[in-house]
Amino acid sequence: MSRSRTSSPARKPAARGAASASAEPTKAALLRRIEALESRLDALERLVARASPPRQEPARANLDDLEPVVALDREQRLDGLVPIPHVRRRLSGFLRADLDRVLLTLERRFRIDLKIANDPMSIEAPSDGISHPDRGLLYYAALR
Repeated sequence: MSRSRTSSPARKPAARGAASASAEPTKAALLRRIEALESRLDALERLVARASPPRQEPARANLDDLEPVVALDREQRLDGLVPIPHVRRRLSGFLRADLDRVLLTLERRFRIDLKIANDPMSIEAPSDGISHPDRGLLYYAALR
């Protein structure tokens, strides 16, 4: 009868002071491993530095600059009703919270009107609108 793979012969305990396969690595071996890891890390850092463009801080939205909204309206012939996702794409360097704050402030100053999406399920990107607790999903910026 052949031996089953699950059973194995009993091992004798290693004698004290004898080197075994599970013995702790030497200091020299650890230093070689650390050097190898550091060289791999340096190579990865160089690769990432070449592949990624320099990081820039997001710009802050200007309260008085309606030019991007006006330009979108002109270019795409939107008849004064510009979808907020289009504004977000045009001003991709701006923080979302800043852009939302600016659009709401412009509405309070009567420079634009923010209009709701009548059916949020039928629009292209409902998550790019401004969710307002009282009014619903603000999705369009209407020029005044």
